[in-house]
Amino acid sequence: MATQSDRSGFGQWLLIGYREIASGIANWRIVHLMGISDLRRRYARSRLGQFWLVASTGIMVVVLGAVWSMLWKMPAHDLMPYIAVALVLWTVITGALGEAPTAFIAAGPLLLNQGTSYSTVILAVLYRQLLIFLHNVTIAVLILIVFRRPLGAEALLAIPGFLLLLLNIAWPTYVIAIASTRFRDLASVVSNVLVIAFLVTPVFWEETQIPPEHNWIIRANPFALLLSLVRDPILGKVPEGSAWLVASLLGLVGCLLTLVLIGKYRHRIIYWL
Repeated sequence: MATQSDRSGFGQWLLIGYREIASGIANWRIVHLMGISDLRRRYARSRLGQFWLVASTGIMVVVLGAVWSMLWKMPAHDLMPYIAVALVLWTVITGALGEAPTAFIAAGPLLLNQGTSYSTVILAVLYRQLLIFLHNVTIAVLILIVFRRPLGAEALLAIPGFLLLLLNIAWPTYVIAIASTRFRDLASVVSNVLVIAFLVTPVFWEETQIPPEHNWIIRANPFALLLSLVRDPILGKVPEGSAWLVASLLGLVGCLLTLVLIGKYRHRIIYWL
């Protein structure tokens, strides 16, 4: 049984974690500046600038969609919108989780000299990925228009689905950032896990292509769950109620545990930089 000191420590860590997140939200101007500064540096002196994001994503969608359509003998009318929506969403997931291992390390001078809250750095990472998403989403919209895939009323479910997706990549981004600052080898582990997750997640292939006896690959894959909450409504499907429940519980429990983790290790991160 948990002792009184354990319970008080848990509550204290939770409160510290909450205050840390609130501090980052209060620094929204810094979050904005940090989020856009990296994009500006990346495309400095480029004629197309940030539209290279759209161009590269568009080329990948068209080329891979055409190749996969021929290999699997599936009509491009069905496969291309599927790939476009899934790839745009997958870019958000891998962008945040892939940047997480070096988030605090890259912002080390700012954290050491300015005393900026750690949550400000994480929010800047998420904000930057959201900006990239807003660029890339134009590709998905164009593909839907070209292939005449109108949006129905169920497409509105993509909005809460996308919010759940953001929630469920926000807390692991923070956890990975903390752990990778302490254990630098985790950066390679995260990179390899994302590659494997990409192969077993229905981004370039549909769930119906998995034999029923191996359907557990989809059921046990949280990335597939989060993608379906956004992609399915856009493509005219209503996600199952269990999918909403699992994603909500995953986000709630994950956020609570992350707040405790922040509260417990917040004062140690500065020594790991």
